[in-house]
Amino acid sequence: MQSSNNNNDNTESTISSSTNNSSNNSSRDDSDVSTAEKSVAIAQSKSDKKDKKPRKTCWLRRRINAIPLSTRLVACTLAILTVAAFCISLSIQQLVGNYLLEKTDVQLASQAQFVYDNADSLRMKNSNQSSVGPNNYFMQVRDTHNKIISTPLIPKIKGSIVSVPKLPADGFDSKKIVTHKPYTTPAIVKGNNNKVDAITKKAAKSPWRVLVLTWGQKNNYNSELSVSGYVYIALSLSDQIDTVSTLTRYCIMVSIAVILFGAVFAAIIIQSALRPLKRIEKTASKIASGDLSKRVPSAPENTEVGSLAASLNSMLARIERGFNEQEDMTEKMKRFVSDASHELRTPLAAIHGYAELYTMWRNMPGEQERADDSIAHIKASS
Repeated sequence: MQSSNNNNDNTESTISSSTNNSSNNSSRDDSDVSTAEKSVAIAQSKSDKKDKKPRKTCWLRRRINAIPLSTRLVACTLAILTVAAFCISLSIQQLVGNYLLEKTDVQLASQAQFVYDNADSLRMKNSNQSSVGPNNYFMQVRDTHNKIISTPLIPKIKGSIVSVPKLPADGFDSKKIVTHKPYTTPAIVKGNNNKVDAITKKAAKSPWRVLVLTWGQKNNYNSELSVSGYVYIALSLSDQIDTVSTLTRYCIMVSIAVILFGAVFAAIIIQSALRPLKRIEKTASKIASGDLSKRVPSAPENTEVGSLAASLNSMLARIERGFNEQEDMTEKMKRFVSDASHELRTPLAAIHGYAELYTMWRNMPGEQERADDSIAHIKASS
């Protein structure tokens, strides 16, 4: 009994272990299937992403190829002319702007000698004794503590509009502004500007070119010059900006005229260059309708159109010879069939006539039945 129980237990354990193994195997198979499905889905999504760009490229290429050749050539010419006109206009604007700015710097530098020659008189003037008038320069003297000593020159634009450069309010900072080196600063507009026109407002808001100079006194103990203050000399850039703006407008108008003229001229030249291809197209349509005697107008063979015309004419000549040979063979075949049918029809007609004559004349039955069968066969075959 114990041995039988043991055997039963072993059998049950074996069955359970096999069941567990089968369940484990099925779960592994399911996991493998799910992993494979995920990998397939990922691969498919990647392939779809990769296929999108070629499809877009193919669609764009088809759209471009659908445009006529003359239109594409004119568009390319327009694009080249536009880029060239833009680059030339920008270069002229930069060159003229730099030249005018350098000229302004030279004018500011020329005033430095005047400042050094009249440093004492400029320093002794009071800030309330400023010279306001229709001049182009602005001049202001400050000490080392950024206190305004005098403002000898203040330009007056129009009416009560006064435009001055924006100077450092927190004293001279040597890290930002270097002496004897011009720099550009925005403008500060003072006065009632409601009654002036837009041109005057624009000129008043134009930036300034400023040159900072140092002035000082000789030390009694040595010959060294001690810095006592700074002189700000400025010149408005309104004239330079107006000149550059006018030049830019002229460049834009000339560029537009050149682009339009270039487009018309390019269209005429391209149409003239493609006219032989139009003639080739018309000749091909006539040949397609059945007129094989047409030929493409000749042109110098050293050109692309001339080489194409010579090749097409040679091909058309061979095609015409082939069609002529085919027609000759067809006519010969027709004559042969006609002659053969005539030659075969004559003896058969004679046999048929004799057979009918024999049928009409025969009166004796019996022995001639076999002959009658033969004659019937001849009549049927004829």
